Amino acid sequence: MTELAFDIPYIFKVNGVPKRGTKERTEFAFETIPATVQVIDPGDAPVAAVFDTPFGSHIYIGENGQVNLRAYYGRIYAKALTEYSHATLGVTPDMLSTFLDRGIYAVENSECLRKVLPDAPGTIQRGLFPEDEVGNNPIRPFKEEKWQSWKSSDRNENRAKAERLYCNLIVIDGMFWRAVPEPVYLLDRHIEPAAVIMPLWEAEKKGPNAHIFGLADWDRMVATSLRLWGSEPNSKRATIFVDEAFSYDNTTEIFIGLMAKATDYDGDLLKSFDVESMCRWAAMRDALALARTSAFTPATLDAIAAAAEHYVCGPKSSEHARGLVAKALEIHDGRAVDVPVSYGRSP
Repeated sequence: MTELAFDIPYIFKVNGVPKRGTKERTEFAFETIPATVQVIDPGDAPVAAVFDTPFGSHIYIGENGQVNLRAYYGRIYAKALTEYSHATLGVTPDMLSTFLDRGIYAVENSECLRKVLPDAPGTIQRGLFPEDEVGNNPIRPFKEEKWQSWKSSDRNENRAKAERLYCNLIVIDGMFWRAVPEPVYLLDRHIEPAAVIMPLWEAEKKGPNAHIFGLADWDRMVATSLRLWGSEPNSKRATIFVDEAFSYDNTTEIFIGLMAKATDYDGDLLKSFDVESMCRWAAMRDALALARTSAFTPATLDAIAAAAEHYVCGPKSSEHARGLVAKALEIHDGRAVDVPVSYGRSP
């Protein structure tokens, strides 16, 4: 596998007393970290989905208004582009090499780098590398031996930012592609158009009136829209080429939510001193806890269903909890539970 290697600089602030001085001074310095970016054959990262540039999001950047996503080793990648003068220009490894050798001002259309490099104050692009009239660079490499004593409030943080930045990049056909969060449909009658595409974490912020569907669930979203409002969503659907690249399925979350509500509702069984029911309830509670730590894998979802079914057959389960579990089991039995929810999320 081909890899491109770069020495990536990051800038940080140094406060200290120089060895040839007695007064504390502050200055900016930079260090470099080694970074490698894999060069991927296009056949190994097939186009997974194509859709129009989404509403309200700058994460999926499209060429001519259209976003292409590629799938590679369980992650989704979008081209690292920026719009410039009503055209789209790509960030290439050659541009990055020029930037690292000669500074941002040596790169033609250097603003294109902003989709690959951080440009906030105190990070890579903060004047890297400016020159004065005689060609001196005011931001110099950090040399610890220059200081009697020193400290930095942002050195470790900025180094970590630079390291994280390049673990999300690959190169295909001489262009950078960045790993992006999974897109979903957001169905909400209060926005126009009624169904839009955005990252999952962004869709979740829209409130209780928003309905979230996986990118491969257009038909189920249409059915929901017809049931709720009597009309189909006013939007263009994404064209999906690799279904398994899009794992989000809100039926899994509904299943988990119903089980959690049933467990919480009957939580006072610990006060009943009915040993059999207490043990069955505890098994359901523990199955939920295990599933959360395992990111809701198929095996743990099956374990929740089995524990809940065993619990509701016990002598002390409430009618409300039995109803919630029945709805959850209907969802579970209606499909193979083979789609985990996104990592880091909880019901």
